[in-house]
Amino acid sequence: MPDKEHDKKPETDKALFREQLKDTRPIDSPRIDPRGQPPSPKPRFSGIQIREPATKGVVIYGQTPGYSAEEYISYAAAGPQKKLLRKLRQGLLIREAVIDLHRQTLRDAAQTVHDFLHEAVAARLRCVLIIHGKGSRSKADTPKMKNQLALWLRHHDDVLAYCSALPDDGGTGALYVLVRRR
Repeated sequence: MPDKEHDKKPETDKALFREQLKDTRPIDSPRIDPRGQPPSPKPRFSGIQIREPATKGVVIYGQTPGYSAEEYISYAAAGPQKKLLRKLRQGLLIREAVIDLHRQTLRDAAQTVHDFLHEAVAARLRCVLIIHGKGSRSKADTPKMKNQLALWLRHHDDVLAYCSALPDDGGTGALYVLVRRR
């Protein structure tokens, strides 16, 4: 015996979709920017206690890796669990803060990254996103900011791991960074 309710076909997929979502409401979250604005180059933190930076302002310049703009990069220090690293690579950890280094010099970016990581540790954040760009306007064959950032992060005491982001978060022009909790 056919079920009359089951035999009814929706007029369109859109109508069925709207019917299913009629009781939903938008999420009110400070992490979601409804205007779709790019993140500010200045980190957004408030009410945190400052402690002595882990690297004490030392910025490392030297032989950088020769990553290309489209090359996926990753690094993990000894310690983090494989499951946590897998979540980082899959983009499953919530990015608790974002910084964009576009249009910054290497010197300015070094200080910005250092301060950003220092504040992230002080705020007890776990995963942050650093957008460095792909270096398409660079006159060098390799992206300077990407390679220098890879070097800085490997030598930062509070960085447990990093890897290139998923395409929605900037792809090979951004890094997910797993920060040590102190």
